[in-house]
Amino acid sequence: MTVKNISAEISWIDRDINRFKLRGIMIPPNQRKIYTAIKDFWTNGRTVIDIGCSIGIGTNILSHTARHAWGIDINKDSIAFAKEMFERPNVSFDLMDLEHPTTREYAPFEVVVMSEVIEHLEDVESGLGSVKQFFSNKLNTVGFITVPNVNNEEIQKRDEANPLHINHWTAGEFYELMTKHFQHVVLYSSDKLRNWDLSETVDGASTDQIIIAKVEGVINA
Repeated sequence: MTVKNISAEISWIDRDINRFKLRGIMIPPNQRKIYTAIKDFWTNGRTVIDIGCSIGIGTNILSHTARHAWGIDINKDSIAFAKEMFERPNVSFDLMDLEHPTTREYAPFEVVVMSEVIEHLEDVESGLGSVKQFFSNKLNTVGFITVPNVNNEEIQKRDEANPLHINHWTAGEFYELMTKHFQHVVLYSSDKLRNWDLSETVDGASTDQIIIAKVEGVINA
């Protein structure tokens, strides 16, 4: 039985505001840490796309050093909120469905970010096909794709109870998926992440909570 991606139907604004009321944060600390690390080391003066940007907090973080940051999401209320709160000359937002893309051609970006999105997709292959259109070998595009790691017991319990997460990967399974689509894949741990050093990388047996795949070089089918 196919499980439906209901991300377009969820009130992410309410979820994030409730998180702030209860915990004093708008996005999970690990997610903020990843966005900040990408901003600090990879986006300076570059064009950036934030895929699955939700209400735009991560896109806004990336824009602090980017030449331009573009956030896209399937949820129209989230995009409307992001436009109202964060849009300015070097930040823009648009509605887009990765699994059912238009035939419009898009310019490639120098940095591609997709944080906590792929686990929501019904059709992962179609979604990754859409993501790859934003890469360019001429621009030496670098991408950052993250997933919860079900090798971690706490993540496994949370994922099982989360109807929004319809795909589940161990670090090793995620690595295998990424190497089908990209020529160069390095896995990093959000727990260890500081400076994108070799010491912060992990292998497929990792039990760290969030895994970040740094990917380069698109493999076309």
